[in-house]
Amino acid sequence: MFNLLIQGFANGMTGFNVYTSIGMYDMDLWLAMRDAISAVTPYEDLLCDGTPAPVSTFSETAAAAVVSAMAEQDGSRLLIASSTIPHGLPTSWTATVHGADASWLLCDVVTLKSATISSGGAAKWTHPAEPGSVLVMSKTTPCHSARQAQKTDDDTPGAAEPVCNYAKPGESTGGAHNMVLSYMDVRSVTPAGSAEMKWNQSMFETLLGENHSDPTASAPLFDGFLMIGISWFDNKQFYPGGANYTVKQDWVDFLHLQLSMGVQQLDAAAAAVSPKQSPAVVITIPYPDTRAKDWGAVDGKSLDLSKLSDQIAAVSWFVDYTITQMASLNLKQVNFKGFCE
Repeated sequence: MFNLLIQGFANGMTGFNVYTSIGMYDMDLWLAMRDAISAVTPYEDLLCDGTPAPVSTFSETAAAAVVSAMAEQDGSRLLIASSTIPHGLPTSWTATVHGADASWLLCDVVTLKSATISSGGAAKWTHPAEPGSVLVMSKTTPCHSARQAQKTDDDTPGAAEPVCNYAKPGESTGGAHNMVLSYMDVRSVTPAGSAEMKWNQSMFETLLGENHSDPTASAPLFDGFLMIGISWFDNKQFYPGGANYTVKQDWVDFLHLQLSMGVQQLDAAAAAVSPKQSPAVVITIPYPDTRAKDWGAVDGKSLDLSKLSDQIAAVSWFVDYTITQMASLNLKQVNFKGFCE
């Protein structure tokens, strides 16, 4: 999965969906998705605005090697994915960038292993058993930062110049570092619905389990949960452009599903695992569809969501109602952190 994703990103993919009829209960798949996304996130602008590098970029490529790259429009940077077929074989290849000089490095963004650039703008990569590597070739890389930190004998590890303004995991994300999108909607409460969307305590316990990629880690595999849904009864949708729009009663029913099947089951799971966990929880606000001219009443006033003021009134009511309902649950472990729309 990791190699599939990094090769996709290095060929211009900017996102992905996973569809399964048997559920996503293999934690190695979750870890692979986490690691691939983590590796490429600092280079989001290159994925969105760059272009696939031409085949001529690579030469001296080993028989088992699979190597792809996204190039900056001005040629100042390459983001490279290196794999082998079958997985884990020895690999080697050379990447050449016109204009690259000795100030550049070919840098593995995870391990910080680096290769220097020759006078012809070429760098050679080798690995005795390629697990899947994400590399950046540029004059500004994480390897440059690490080298600078060593030169200055600074105790603070070097870091690449940030290219995105995402909130850093921690205080700005409500304490969550790794968040699960916990989908629950009409498919969670109908007999013909999907089993993997019928959440229970055991399913949440699995996601709160230890991080098997690092046996020494004390943190849980996931420490944040976004309760989210797509579909509702009568072919209604919680996102823009659905076949039918939702109204106030749908919002109420959806919230209580998020609370009963989601938050309360998660709270029980967090108390049951060892050690106990205190996961962050985020609740989804349904989309205030402008077609809902008969959405429902708030404080005796019927709301027409084709009007911006009534959209704000509906969302404000939902936020207040959610906070009240959440407080009534007497949760022991879960930390309610806010909303997502």
